[in-house]
Amino acid sequence: MFQKYFQISVCFIVCLLVLTSAAAQSSLSKGYTTGNYIFCGNELPKGFSYLIEKKEASASEWKRVAVIKTPVNEASCRSLLMGIPASVASVTKVDDEAIHYFWQRVQLSSTIDSLLAYGLNPVYQYAAGLAWFDDGLRQPGVYNYRVSKIDKSGMVILVNEYTLTFPGNHFGADVQPVRFKLNQASIDISFRLSDTLNTQGIKVFRSPYKQNRYMEIAPYILFTRQDNRMVALVTDESVISGMTYSYVAVPFDALGNMGRSSDTLNIYNVAKQADIGIVTSFQAVPLKEKQGISLSWQLKGKLNVTSIEVYRSTNYDGIYQQIATLPSTATGFFDNRQITPAITYFYYIVINNGYGNSLPSARTPAILEGNRPNLIPPQNLSIHRNGRIVSLRFERADRFARAYYVYRSNGYVAPLQQLAVMKLSTDSVVNFTDTLPFTREPSAYSYAVASVNTSNNMSPMSDRVSTMFSGGQLPVADKVDIMMLNGNLFVTWSNVSEQHSGVMGYKVFRSVRNNDKIMEPEKQVTITDENTNNYVDKNVTDGLTYQYRIQCQGIDSLEVGSFSQAATKHIPIDLPLTPGQVSAIASGNKIALKWTLPIDNKVEKVRIYRAELHKKALLIKELNKEQAFEDTSAGKGTYYFYYLVTVDKKGRESRPSDAVSAKL
Repeated sequence: MFQKYFQISVCFIVCLLVLTSAAAQSSLSKGYTTGNYIFCGNELPKGFSYLIEKKEASASEWKRVAVIKTPVNEASCRSLLMGIPASVASVTKVDDEAIHYFWQRVQLSSTIDSLLAYGLNPVYQYAAGLAWFDDGLRQPGVYNYRVSKIDKSGMVILVNEYTLTFPGNHFGADVQPVRFKLNQASIDISFRLSDTLNTQGIKVFRSPYKQNRYMEIAPYILFTRQDNRMVALVTDESVISGMTYSYVAVPFDALGNMGRSSDTLNIYNVAKQADIGIVTSFQAVPLKEKQGISLSWQLKGKLNVTSIEVYRSTNYDGIYQQIATLPSTATGFFDNRQITPAITYFYYIVINNGYGNSLPSARTPAILEGNRPNLIPPQNLSIHRNGRIVSLRFERADRFARAYYVYRSNGYVAPLQQLAVMKLSTDSVVNFTDTLPFTREPSAYSYAVASVNTSNNMSPMSDRVSTMFSGGQLPVADKVDIMMLNGNLFVTWSNVSEQHSGVMGYKVFRSVRNNDKIMEPEKQVTITDENTNNYVDKNVTDGLTYQYRIQCQGIDSLEVGSFSQAATKHIPIDLPLTPGQVSAIASGNKIALKWTLPIDNKVEKVRIYRAELHKKALLIKELNKEQAFEDTSAGKGTYYFYYLVTVDKKGRESRPSDAVSAKL
């Protein structure tokens, strides 16, 4: 049973420490009961190995003692955890669930930080390949260790060197009892921890009062927070009513090193807490003129009272802080310690007789009336809107302001209405966030704020600030159409701004494809005003496919509606027409070529290509719009083949004409 409770407690404290500590203490090499613990490094050895060498004080050479890597599967990880030294295993319980979860973390991690709480425990550092146990040492003395990294190429890189004395120093932490509570069949004792990060657990020893026969007991132990400090809450369920017990606790670390013993705590286990005494007629009266709260009570007790403790909280079921310890004769207490008007305070008192505490008294509330005026409203109110979210920022004008009311109106001058939420804050600069409702029409919204001080007095309202919102329900543009216009693409869509006044413009998005290949991913190419529902795209090329989508824009660029349905247009390649009636006639020392030009205003030039038999055709002449040419470079006795093409402004050629031939 002790092991079960101990394991739960250890997991709780480790997880809590990971969440609350600002920076985890670095892992260190150190000694333990039967050997030395060597920490290699923060990086898990997955693509390399850690080499550990050892040299005793009298030796002159290093001796290789271990080469370690991160385990490759859960079975090898389990084997390592099952093989930890017995002295360490006695204080660390490892179960199947913990092994499985730890192995999942190891697979995802490359450094010790990614192991979360496991990275703080030497046992799991060892199982991850980050540390090594030099166990079974018998000869006291000084031992030197050297840790290196061996990479895949076999290169050895020094990481660290350690000099350890065996046996090592004791664990330097201690625990001290801070309170105890008597229950019907058990005793609860809270021990404060001096080292919350490295304490693995505590051992509790008990003896009958003044008999000095201490034996370790197996209580239920829970690590928790009391009064904002970490404590070990020990519950001893093996007590007998009417007995007086002496308790001593000793902390230990994850390697089983024991810390310093606590002071001895003597507890008389009375049959009932009521046997100590009962508080009656407990009252709390606020005194406005003295700015404090007066407490009074009477005692009805059976045992000798040694002291009276007073506790206070601002929440009935919250955490109560001890604010005073009074002598046994006290029947009243005046509380003026940091009392804030208009705040409800709750009090109870407890009687102490040296052996234990009585039952707490009834919890009594009191509210101190304040008398401070609140004449100046919050200052420098500013507003920022992101979509539906409105962010207000203002400055506290009165150092006694503790809360704020925010007011909103639908319009610039409409009456302001108080929002339901009160903003509690004592900061000099206060931020408040509001969410605007969805509407079908745009609206103007105005805001103002007022403060409430510690006397519960409200200030005047601040100056107004305003913002416009399109309503968050912008329409979707439809009827998107594309047509060719003078070699450009003319895109049109329905002008939905006529139906929704919140539309302030249109965003046009374009993507370009060449067959199935994306030439240009979709991006915004322009934005128009609310009255312009068309766009002329002059940056187009024949042979490509263009797609357009439209998106309505609201009052600012972050307010947009949904995309329209896409419209697509393919621009075919429009080549010039081919020359016709091409002829070639040999005459003397030249070959005369003639042709007719097509009626096509795209034609800018004519190109003449010539080839010899079984050879590639070559360009021999480029003309403007002539319809005849004499080839004087032809040689005698050779057959020549000719074809012509027309050329447009973009340099694109028409299909070639039929070939003609001639020979000089």
